[in-house]
Amino acid sequence: LLSNLLTPKKIVLEAIGLDMLSFYKAFIVYFGIRTFFKDVTYIDFYPYLKALAYWALGIILFFLFIDVFFHVFPEQSRFGLRSIELFFKHPSRLSFAVAFIFIVLYPKYAGKGKLFLVAILFLGVFTLRVKYFGFMLIALFSLYNKQLLTRINKKYIYILLSLTPFILFFIFKDWIMFYFSDEAIKLGWSRAVLLKYSFIVAHDFFPFGTGFGSFASHFSGPNYSWVYGYYGIDGVWGMQRKYYQFLGDQYWPMILGQFGVFGLIFMIGVIGSFLTMLLTFFKSEKNTFVKDALLSGILGLLMLLLDSTADAIFSQNRGVVIFILLGLMMNTLTYKRRTE
Repeated sequence: LLSNLLTPKKIVLEAIGLDMLSFYKAFIVYFGIRTFFKDVTYIDFYPYLKALAYWALGIILFFLFIDVFFHVFPEQSRFGLRSIELFFKHPSRLSFAVAFIFIVLYPKYAGKGKLFLVAILFLGVFTLRVKYFGFMLIALFSLYNKQLLTRINKKYIYILLSLTPFILFFIFKDWIMFYFSDEAIKLGWSRAVLLKYSFIVAHDFFPFGTGFGSFASHFSGPNYSWVYGYYGIDGVWGMQRKYYQFLGDQYWPMILGQFGVFGLIFMIGVIGSFLTMLLTFFKSEKNTFVKDALLSGILGLLMLLLDSTADAIFSQNRGVVIFILLGLMMNTLTYKRRTE
């Protein structure tokens, strides 16, 4: 809120309030579960989650079969190949659905049934999303190296995780560098423009940024933010006053622009704290099911991190459902301690 108070021009209260709710909703749900439903554990809820995952998997398989052979649903082209999205509005939603099914079923099949989990992961390949390939690489490593992750020191796990973006960068270098190219800016590609100007905004309004509802968030569009006109980027396609659908398309440019260097550091700290907590409990847990559930939670958090490079996923419903799982997992651990 300091970000809003310290900027020379103000954002309407409606935009600030709605943007705050959107930004915090995943964390509100997490702490709501931890506070008001502390006796509801992941183990209690798992039969319902598992049944839901089976139903979702069956539906996706059915429509995927129809679409592959009859091309019923809209499609996109990626890398010169057909990217499948089924009845979702974007391939990212299908890849998340597949990844979420994998995460839910992971505790049941991580011991006996690895090939079934691999088959589920393979379904997401049809979306041809770079971020999904990154998640798939991490998921396969965790599936077949679970004992190694248990034995290895936490600091080496962090090193391994930190190397993953560099590996993905090496594989998809040309595509990633396009985000930072002058060509992308000249073409008026909204993602590249938002990324570039997030650094400029953070510099000009150091250290707190411009505040809620002001930059690269969905609610900076309906009550059009002064920031876009201030920097002369209000004519970019998808970032205009009358057509602002691409404004809320990224997460970290929103963090950097709206909350500055201060917000960026603290948000990295928040996500790092969740990851550290999950890793700590994973390494100390003895119950196999709970241990696998915690690892699936780590995979869910890493999936959000990967998708957040090109999607405001932490402030969307997809981020909320992952934090619901994390809340239930933490309830399981605290409930065990109270009853032991």
